[in-house]
Amino acid sequence: MKNTKKILGIVLVIMLLALAMSISVFAADDTEYVAKVGTKNYTTVEAAVKAAGAYQTVTLLKDSEGPGLTINKRAAIDFNGYTYTVTSPVAGTDVGVKITISNQIVKLINGTLKTSEGSGVNVLVESKSSSLTVQNQTLETKTGTALVVTGGLASINNAKISASDAVAFEVKAGRINVYSTAKISGKKVAAAQIKTNYYGTLQEAIDAASEGSTVTVLSPIVVNEDETLTLAKNVTLSYTSSVPGEDMITNRGTLYIEGTTIVYNNTDKTAANVTVSTISCEPGSKLYIADGVIKNNSANNSALGIYAYAIDMLTNGGLGDVTAEIYGGKIISANYVAIRQFNNGSQCVNSLTVVDGYVSGATRGIQIHMDNDAAVLNISGGVIEGGDYSLCLFASSAGISVEGGEFKGSVYSATNGFISGGTFDEMMDESYLASGFIAQANDDGTFGVEENKYVAKIDGVYYETITDAINAAK
Repeated sequence: MKNTKKILGIVLVIMLLALAMSISVFAADDTEYVAKVGTKNYTTVEAAVKAAGAYQTVTLLKDSEGPGLTINKRAAIDFNGYTYTVTSPVAGTDVGVKITISNQIVKLINGTLKTSEGSGVNVLVESKSSSLTVQNQTLETKTGTALVVTGGLASINNAKISASDAVAFEVKAGRINVYSTAKISGKKVAAAQIKTNYYGTLQEAIDAASEGSTVTVLSPIVVNEDETLTLAKNVTLSYTSSVPGEDMITNRGTLYIEGTTIVYNNTDKTAANVTVSTISCEPGSKLYIADGVIKNNSANNSALGIYAYAIDMLTNGGLGDVTAEIYGGKIISANYVAIRQFNNGSQCVNSLTVVDGYVSGATRGIQIHMDNDAAVLNISGGVIEGGDYSLCLFASSAGISVEGGEFKGSVYSATNGFISGGTFDEMMDESYLASGFIAQANDDGTFGVEENKYVAKIDGVYYETITDAINAAK
């Protein structure tokens, strides 16, 4: 009997121990692990990211949500087919995932990362030399911006950015490479593009461009006061816009063009009384052209009031002088005026100098738009061409002079006595000739200008002596 009790006691103890072990096991199974690093499991993705060492991978184990993540090491997050929803941003920011590591690579792969509605930035890459790879991955946001790069490189490969009512990505500095396998919905914000690469600044794009290639400009270029921009590389800057009255380059500082081709096309056909210029020179600015091409392909609509200038020089009241000097290159407006000098008020000088180069407008080559004595135009060389007028000068100004150049198209001017040289394909009004100069017909049908050394004129022919004139009259 005692033995039986002992046996029953032993069996009872064993059963209790087994029950305790099973309870312990069940308790462990009830713990919700959402991520792992190697063989170690974590209850939050944030804890896993913090615990991961360099070159380690955080693997998601299920769909989860939590606070924003800061990645400051070389690491990867393998979403493993699951979704992580950021419910609150990184402390002190509006960012869901902030990548701050320098000289390293971070990967977001194989799943979905999204921010809750009302959040700002889904993913931010801010280190100049960092690199983010988004592969087999979806970045999803309903508001704000899905991806912002302020330095370094982000590569979107076989991935999706879903931001149909928001901004898909913004490049403030650095570069985003969007592979052809990527699917992007939402607005793209960048300064320029070369093939699949989007750049934060125009200069970064120009530096990356190969000689003779095209850089697609994605937003207007502004040269601010006290800034200098030099465009010397043999590349084409091409910008297409549908924004009414938008200029491609607004120059408020100093702009040098020494070999770059700049092409603008504004497609808007709805605006009224606006200009769409390739380069708009505002008060206080300076423009120097040694080589290159400045072209405006925008459709002109004078009836509606859309005016397409290659270069528009603007002085307004006492806000500052405008200076442009052309020593070479080509300035072309395919459908309107190549260069306009617009002088609103006479307090400041609007000055254009043409030494060499080619200026061509479908209607007019150079136009001085308003009549005041603050207009300065000096032409000593180059080719000036206009479908209607090579020169159309509404200003009466002592600062206008033509000493040379080749002019194709009629000349109209409110100023008299300013031409002392050049070749013209049409006879100009003789009142335009400077004192002591005359026009002479050339053998090729053009007209030249030379110093008046003649004493007589018969039937349009000049004679240096009275005797020659008398003999010709017999």
